[in-house]
Amino acid sequence: MKITRYTVYTHTLTHRDYLDVNMNRTKVIIGYLCSVLALEDPQLERFMTKSECAYYFSLSWFITWYGHVVRSQEEGSRIMDLLLASHPFMAIYLAAAVSLYQIDMLVTLLQL
Repeated sequence: MKITRYTVYTHTLTHRDYLDVNMNRTKVIIGYLCSVLALEDPQLERFMTKSECAYYFSLSWFITWYGHVVRSQEEGSRIMDLLLASHPFMAIYLAAAVSLYQIDMLVTLLQL
């Protein structure tokens, strides 16, 4: 799915969408992450598609809002504050930023 300005304004994404009863909306959210990464780093997007990872590495980030990967309560609180005070798409942008920041580690893990 390609993200456009129209997509952002027409898709009603709420903070609750990450905890839906099934994975349908979460798959859409992960698709948005794929689109953001494709815009920022087409080579990474091609690698992720080729690896057939389907961006499920980020699933737990969306479901727990990074609560299981932060090192301290302060970091967790800052992330919660950010996500609660921002548009629900912020979780997607944060996942993209983390992915791009840790690109070398991601590539190494996906090659195993």
